[in-house]
Amino acid sequence: MGAARGGCGWAVTALITWLATCVSLPVAASTFVLQDAVELAASSDVAVVGTVADVSAVPHRGGGVRTHVEIAVGVVLIGDPALRRIRLVERGGRVGEVEEKVFGAPDYRKGETVLVFAERGRGGVMRTVGMAIGKLGLV
Repeated sequence: MGAARGGCGWAVTALITWLATCVSLPVAASTFVLQDAVELAASSDVAVVGTVADVSAVPHRGGGVRTHVEIAVGVVLIGDPALRRIRLVERGGRVGEVEEKVFGAPDYRKGETVLVFAERGRGGVMRTVGMAIGKLGLV
């Protein structure tokens, strides 16, 4: 009966699907892989409890912004027991009028006490494991 009333909904759907396939644009996205504490620990080179000593955003040579986070270590849970400071570099941040927002990125605040699971990336640069999942603010 739909065809008798000029029902061409399938043709419209097919056209939209074809256009979406042919004219798709690249997009950026964040994906959380939920991990429990055991999985976070297994993925970490370092896990510490400490105080955020400094947070600063800088332009990244490859484009965008990176946020540098200095943590004064109080307790080492995983890693070198003599560790006193760690420096994390996270994607995103704001420098002047330039802002790069990375959804799911951890948010560090100076003076905050945190439990952080961190891993070494390229060149030995440390970053939070699992994005925001690897950073827990403590009270």
